[in-house]
Amino acid sequence: MRRALLAALLLVIAGCSLLPIDPRDVPGTYVMNRGHAADTLFVLPGGRYRHVYAMPGQPVVIESGVWTVDQSRHPVVVIFESLWPRWRNETETSTLSRSPLAPANLRAEATRTITGRIKWWVDEDLDWAYVRR
Repeated sequence: MRRALLAALLLVIAGCSLLPIDPRDVPGTYVMNRGHAADTLFVLPGGRYRHVYAMPGQPVVIESGVWTVDQSRHPVVVIFESLWPRWRNETETSTLSRSPLAPANLRAEATRTITGRIKWWVDEDLDWAYVRR
C-alpha cells in the first residue's frame, strides 16, 4: 500500500514538471533564485514587464519593457526586450571576461520545476533562474 501511494505521488510530481506551458501561463511574478540582490521580474498581461533589482547598499533599479512569445518553438520561448542582465555582476566573477552591461533581448525557455512552477533560465550551468512565486 505504501509503495503504491509513493509511486502515485512520484508520478504526480513528475507530471507537474512535464505540463506544457501555454503562453497564457506566462504572466506572473518571478524571483531570481540565486545571488545577493532582490531581483524580481513582474511579467504583466498584455506583453509588458517590470524589473525591480535591489542590491544591498545600492539604489533600487526599476525598469520596464515588452515581452513576446515565440510560438514557433516548443517548449515556449519568451523574449524579454531590452532587459538589463544585472545578475551578470554576480555570475561573471572575472573582470577580464566580463563584457559591459547593456540591455539585451533575453530569450528565455520556459520550463517547469518538479512542483509545476514556471522557471526562466538565465544561466543553466550555474543554476540561476527566475522562478515563479
